[in-house]
Amino acid sequence: MSDALPREKIDWFPTINYELCLADRACLEFCHNDVFAWNETERRVLVGNPRNCVIGCTSCAQICPVEAIRFPDKGELRLTLRRLRAEATATGTGRGGAS
Repeated sequence: MSDALPREKIDWFPTINYELCLADRACLEFCHNDVFAWNETERRVLVGNPRNCVIGCTSCAQICPVEAIRFPDKGELRLTLRRLRAEATATGTGRGGAS
């Protein structure tokens, strides 16, 4: 979807509400992209590698039993992707045919 776009400009990654989080590690075990990390000192899951998150994916939030994981608004994500694609096209850095 956005492989030609600079990932560092796309703010798509989870945040954790620690007031709700059970620290059951379900998200950590589920995510194969190493987005999450375990902090042994604090005994909780952290978003250790936020830019590893697949853009648009919300699967970890869906498996969280207490809905402690949130993502940015998908409407905002679409606007950001459109803007970045337009900028890439204007500067000639985008790949033609990317949708």
